[in-house]
Amino acid sequence: MVRTLLCQLLEEWGFKAAEADNGQTALQVARKLKGGLTMVITDLVMPHMDGYAFAQAFRQLYPDVPILLTTGQFPGALEDMMSNEREQILFKPFNPDAFLEAIARLLESRVNQKRVS
Repeated sequence: MVRTLLCQLLEEWGFKAAEADNGQTALQVARKLKGGLTMVITDLVMPHMDGYAFAQAFRQLYPDVPILLTTGQFPGALEDMMSNEREQILFKPFNPDAFLEAIARLLESRVNQKRVS
């Protein structure tokens, strides 16, 4: 339900969104889109493949695509999991404004990265 709501919000804000119910399916969707991704939003807790494992596998396919990780938990070493500015974490519960701000920060980092490259 939350995943569907977030996709609806993204589409209302003018983004095209694709959704998957777990990390393995998300990797399949990413491969089908063949680089047509602006960013990825994932939960850290998912069946079959958690969000962190998904992010690592996704990063192998698309190293420059920003990833927004969401979670309702606070693992102690979470900051150590973040490898660079192309990854951010958003703690649940969050409101639509916080969600949009996190997306804006990630997209801004992607634009800035392309300017430097």
